[in-house]
Amino acid sequence: MSYLCYSSVYMLTGQSVQKKNWRKKMKRRLVSLVIVLAFCLSLTGNALALKNDGVVMAPLSLVSVSCGLTKSGSQYRIWSTTETNLSESLTASVSLYQVVNGSEVFVTSASATATGTSVTAKKTRTLAAGTYKIYGSGSGNTSSSSDSCTVTIP
Repeated sequence: MSYLCYSSVYMLTGQSVQKKNWRKKMKRRLVSLVIVLAFCLSLTGNALALKNDGVVMAPLSLVSVSCGLTKSGSQYRIWSTTETNLSESLTASVSLYQVVNGSEVFVTSASATATGTSVTAKKTRTLAAGTYKIYGSGSGNTSSSSDSCTVTIP
C-alpha cells in the first residue's frame, strides 16, 4: 500500500493498517498456540493411562457347555461337556431328572474336573420310558455357563 492509502485508512478508522495487521497476526498466533496446547493436553491423558502399576492383564476365557443323552446298548449315557478357548482348571457337572406329572424327580448326577480346554462329566444308567430333563453346567477360572435339554424315551 502506498503512503496515501495508509493515511486515508488511518483517517477513516483511527488505526493504522500496520497495527491491524499486527493484531491479525497475534490473533492467529494465539489461536495456533491454544490448538497446540489442546493437542498436547490430549496426549498427556493417554501417556498417564499407559502407566503400568504392576498389574498383569490376563485374557479372559469363554466357557461353553453342552449336554445330552445318548443310547449305549440297552443303557443310556448322560453327559455334559465344558469347553474353553484357554487351558485352565475346568469343572463339568450333569444332573438327570425324570418328569413325572409335571414335576421333576431326581434320578442321578455326575461331575468331573480337569485342567485343559475340555472336560466331560458322564454317567451310564438304565432308564425306563418317559420324559427326562438334563441339566449341564460348567465353570472355568473366570467364567461359567449352563445348558439344559428335554429328552423323551419311547
